[in-house]
Amino acid sequence: MAWLGQIVNFILFGALLFGFTRGRGSRVSQWKSLTLGLILLTSIAAGYFFSGPFVMDPASTPLAEATFHGTLHGILGAIVFVMMPITSLCFGPVSVRSRNGNSCRDGPGIGHHLRRVDIYFSIVSKIPILLTSQSRWIGLIQRGVIVPFMVWVFGVCVGNEQSQ
Repeated sequence: MAWLGQIVNFILFGALLFGFTRGRGSRVSQWKSLTLGLILLTSIAAGYFFSGPFVMDPASTPLAEATFHGTLHGILGAIVFVMMPITSLCFGPVSVRSRNGNSCRDGPGIGHHLRRVDIYFSIVSKIPILLTSQSRWIGLIQRGVIVPFMVWVFGVCVGNEQSQ
């Protein structure tokens, strides 16, 4: 039954991220890169939402033996993982003012980490010999992209709300 909780997590996160991007969209039209970033965030939200009901196959499943559900989850996941670091680049120039008036930026922190780990995860998960050697760590590596992305969305996008 743990898989049911993960399905709900994907659908709920996708729906909440979609709602966030729609609510935020009307407030950033002055920056073209932010508009593109919100389009990408909307696509990421759709990817999470629609990949939720499609449970992935075990990481060691050969491509020839992949199920329809696993294949669809993998395609949507690949799209999401490609868009996450690109989205962080779209919001790169945004300065955020905190409540106490200090200016802060995403800068080299989470955005650069996200891009490096995402590239590493993409390489490892697509090359069978690397996937085999890293199979015990692949879930942790994957979360090394997903968790910083969620922190980045909260910190850069929601934090920008305070400056307006």
